[in-house]
Amino acid sequence: MSWFETLLQDLRYGLRMLCRSPGFTAVAVLSLALGIGANITVFSLFDTVLVRMLPVHDPQQLFVVYETGPHETDRANVSYPQFLRFHHDLAGTAGLLALTDPARFNLVMPTGIIESAEAQLVSGEYFSLLGVRPALGRLLTRDDVRPDGNPVVVISHAYWQRRYAGDPGIIGKAVKLNGAPLTIVGVAQPGFFGVALGQSPDAWIPLTMQARVRYFQSAAFSGGADTLKPWPAQEDIRWLHVIARVRSNREVSSALAMLNAVFQQDLDRAAQYANDARERRLLLQRRLRLQPGGKGFSGLRSRFSSPIHVLIVMVSIALLITCANVASLLLARAGVRQKEMAVRQSFGAGRSRLIQQLLTESALLAGFSALAGFFAALWANALLPRLFSIDVEIHLDYSLMAFTAALALASTILFGLAPALSSTKVDLTQALRSNTVGDARGSMRAGKALVIAQVALSLLLVTFAGLLARTLWNLSRTDMGFDREHVMTVRIDPRAGGYKEDQLLALYQALVERVTALPGVHSAAISHSSIAGDGVVISGIFVPGYTPKPNERMSVLENFVQPAYFATVGMPILRGRDFDYRDGPGAPRVAIINEAMARRYFGTQDPTGHRYGYGPRDSGLEIIGVVRDARTGGVRESVSPMVFRPIRQEVDYARSLEVRTDGDPATLTNQLRKAIADVAPSLPVQDIATLAERVSRTLVDERLLMELAGFFAIFSLALALLGIYGSLAHAVSRRTAEIGIRMALGAQRSSVLRLVLRDGLSVVIAGLACGLVLVLAATRWIASILYGVSAVDPITLASAAMLMLIAALVAAWVPARRASRVDPIVSLRYE
Repeated sequence: MSWFETLLQDLRYGLRMLCRSPGFTAVAVLSLALGIGANITVFSLFDTVLVRMLPVHDPQQLFVVYETGPHETDRANVSYPQFLRFHHDLAGTAGLLALTDPARFNLVMPTGIIESAEAQLVSGEYFSLLGVRPALGRLLTRDDVRPDGNPVVVISHAYWQRRYAGDPGIIGKAVKLNGAPLTIVGVAQPGFFGVALGQSPDAWIPLTMQARVRYFQSAAFSGGADTLKPWPAQEDIRWLHVIARVRSNREVSSALAMLNAVFQQDLDRAAQYANDARERRLLLQRRLRLQPGGKGFSGLRSRFSSPIHVLIVMVSIALLITCANVASLLLARAGVRQKEMAVRQSFGAGRSRLIQQLLTESALLAGFSALAGFFAALWANALLPRLFSIDVEIHLDYSLMAFTAALALASTILFGLAPALSSTKVDLTQALRSNTVGDARGSMRAGKALVIAQVALSLLLVTFAGLLARTLWNLSRTDMGFDREHVMTVRIDPRAGGYKEDQLLALYQALVERVTALPGVHSAAISHSSIAGDGVVISGIFVPGYTPKPNERMSVLENFVQPAYFATVGMPILRGRDFDYRDGPGAPRVAIINEAMARRYFGTQDPTGHRYGYGPRDSGLEIIGVVRDARTGGVRESVSPMVFRPIRQEVDYARSLEVRTDGDPATLTNQLRKAIADVAPSLPVQDIATLAERVSRTLVDERLLMELAGFFAIFSLALALLGIYGSLAHAVSRRTAEIGIRMALGAQRSSVLRLVLRDGLSVVIAGLACGLVLVLAATRWIASILYGVSAVDPITLASAAMLMLIAALVAAWVPARRASRVDPIVSLRYE
C-alpha cells in the first residue's frame, strides 16, 4: 500500500508539472503520438497480412496441397474426378475440400439491381471442414454437390450487411448469377472471408454448377479437354485447388503418401500422351506435398512482405527520432528544474526517488501519446489497406493493445531515462547558492549527442525517400515496348455473355468495325490477353535444331491476336510481316515471335521461315515475323519469350479489345461503351482504361511506399530541426553571460553570430557523417527495392545532405541572431 500511495503521489505531482507547461506537453504528446501511432498502424498491417491465422476452427490443422517438380512449386491444380479419388482414399485419415479461384459474376438481386459480385465455387465439405457456422440459414453440404448441380448459394456476412442491410428474410430469395437462377440458403458467420487473404468472395456456389454459372476463369487445360462441356466430369480439366485437414502431425506423412499414390497413377496415365521421352521423364518427376495452410494462401504475403518490412524500419526510425527529440526537450526542461531537484535532495529525497518521479512524468507523457496514437491508428487501420489496395480488415485485439503498451514503456525508457539521470546529478552547494546549477556541460553534451542522432537518422530517411522517388521516376519512364499514351484497353467477357465458339469471329469483326468508325479512333484489334497482362503459359514447345540445356523448361507466353494488333498497341515488327486475311481457318499455321524468343532459340539467325511446335510429332508453325520485346508482366519483370498467333486460326474467347486513338484515349470511354452495347448488348464490359493507367496500377505499391517514406522523411526532418533549434536556444540561454562578456570586451555581433552558427553546424556535420555511415550500412537492404539507381547514388546522397544542411542553417539562424543581439549590460546582470 505504501508503494501504491507513492505511485499515486507521483502521478498527481507529474500531472501538475505537465499542466504547468502546456506548450511543452502539447509538443511532446503530439510528436510522440505520431511516432507511436505510425508504429501501431504498421504493426497491425504486419500482423494481419503476414502473421495472423485464418478465422476458422483449428487453423493449424490445415494444409494446402502443392505440386512440385524439377522447375517450380505451385498450388496443385486438380480435376474433379481426381479430387474424388483423393477424397475416397484419404477417408478416415484426412479431410479434403476443393475450391476454385474467385471470379467476377453479373449478379441480379431480388430487387432487380444488376451488379458485379465475386463468387467462388467449392466442394460440399468446404464449410464443415473449416468449421464455419451459419449466421443465418444453412451452409453448403455434400448433398448440394450433385452431378447435375444444385442451384443454391451462400453469401458472406459482409455482403449480406452491405447489399441487404442484414435483412433476415433473405433466405429463400432468388438471385441470378450470370443468368443462372440460384436460391440463397444461408449467410456465413461474421468475419469469415475464405481461405485466401485479400480475397473476400461475396458468395459460394457448389462446384458442379460450373457450366450453369459459366465459370471459365483460372483453369489449366490439358490435351483432350472440351471446355464447352461441363468441367466436373472431365479428367483433363484441372481447375480445383485442394486443402486438407490433418488432425495431428503424425498423420501428415501418411496422408501425403496416400495422395502421392493416387497422383502417381494419374501421372502414369498422362505420361502415355507425352510428346517425347524428356517431357515424359519431367512429368513423372512431379510430386505432391503438404504445406501448412493455417494462414491461408495468398500472393499478398510475397507481394507485401518487403514493403511492410520497409515500413517497419521507417516507423521504427521515426519513433527513435521522436524519442530523441522529446529527450532533448526534457533535457532543456531539466536545466530549469535542477534548482527544484537540489531543494528536494537537501530535504532528504534520494536520487533514486527523484528518478522515479521524473520517469513517472515521462510515463504519463508516453501514456497520453500512446492513447492518442492508438486512436489515430484505428483510423489509419481503415485507410492503409485501401491505400495498398488490399482487401483485408484489421481488427482491434489484445495483441494490438499489448504492442501499444510495450511501445509506451519502451518510449518512456528511451526518452525519459537520460534526462532523469542528468537532472538529478546536482551539486547541492552550488545549486543552492546560485541560479547556475548542475552539470551544464554534461547536459549540453547529452543534448548535442541527441541532436547528432536525430540528424543521422533523419539523413537515412531523407536519403531513402530520395532513392524511392528516383526509383518511381525510373519505373514510370521505363520503355515498356508499346505505346501506353494513345491506347485504350477494354476488358470483355464473351463467354459470360453467352456467345458460342462459332459466333466469336463474327462478334470480333463487328466490334472492331464499329469501334474503328468512332471519331478519333485510328485502329482497333481483339486479343486473347491484354498487352499489359501475362499471356497463357505454354509448356513443352519443340524447336527443331535447338538442344535444350539440362533440366531446361522450354516454355513461352502465348497470345492470340487479330491483324493490325501490333500497329494498334505500338509494337513495331522488326522482321517479316504482320498477320493478314491469308492467315485464316484452314491456312498454314503461322506465328510471330518477340526478340526474346528469337535470341533464346535461334541465336543470331533470322528466325523468319523457321518452325516450332509442341513436340517432335507436331508439324509445327511457321514463324513469319519478329516484333519488338514488350514488358507484358510489369515494369520490373524481365521480358519472356513470347509467341503471337492469329486468332482466326485458333478461335478462342478473347478478353481484351485494344483501341488506338489520335488524341487522349480517356475521352472516348463513354463512346466505347455505347459502341460495344450497340453491337453486343449482352457482352459484359468489365473495365475500360488506358495502357498508361494499367501500367500505373502496377506501380501502386512503389508510389505509396515513396509517399510514406516522404512523409516520414519530412516528419523526421522537422523533428531534427526542432532539436537543432532547441539545443542551440538552450545553449545560448546557458551562455548569455559569456556572450555578454565577449561583447563587452569588443566582440562584434557578426562574430557572435558566426560563433553560434559554427557550434550548431558542427553538430549537424557530425550527424551527417554518422548518417552517411548508416546509409552505407543499409546499402544491401535498400538495394533490393530500388530500380535503376544505386543505393549509394552520389547525387541522391549529396542532395539529401545539402537539404539537411540548409534546413539546419535556417533552424540555427534564429537562436544565433538572438545571441548576437544580447545587451551586454543585461547579460552581465544575468546571474
